[in-house]
Amino acid sequence: MEGGGCGGCAAEVYESAQWNYRNGRYSSIRYLYSSFSETMPTGSLRRNGFDAEAAYDMFINGTDTDEVMVWVDNQGQTPAGSFFGVAYIRGQRFRVYVSDRTNSFVLTKNETSGTVHYLAILSWHHKHRMVAVSDTLSQFNSGWEVFDTGGVARTFTVHSLTLHQRL
Repeated sequence: MEGGGCGGCAAEVYESAQWNYRNGRYSSIRYLYSSFSETMPTGSLRRNGFDAEAAYDMFINGTDTDEVMVWVDNQGQTPAGSFFGVAYIRGQRFRVYVSDRTNSFVLTKNETSGTVHYLAILSWHHKHRMVAVSDTLSQFNSGWEVFDTGGVARTFTVHSLTLHQRL
């Protein structure tokens, strides 16, 4: 993924927790949500040389195909692609960006703890004809995309992370 905040540079690292699926069809999901609590440095490239975001990342129909990201804590990044619109999902407001086969949902205000309702996000995709009932989940990740630390050692902490699912 390329980020606009650092002039098109690629993520240097994506430290994450990962869940893998075998043929978990979208149509068979009964619930899928995750609760999180994290801390990471704050700032921007211009202010203190820092550029990263805490995000969820889901791959559909294979690990190098359709990608649905949810950014919960953004420090200096701009998603690749074009602004598609605003989505209101379970009381949260997201700016949606579409780039080739990656869709990014960016919370309009940073959250360091909360709940992301991924089934509701996938249902939004289905409503907008971006996900079919026959599509399958391949991989679900939660972590940080780190683009630049300004050459300084930085601390990223997961306080809690749970995935609630029934497929």
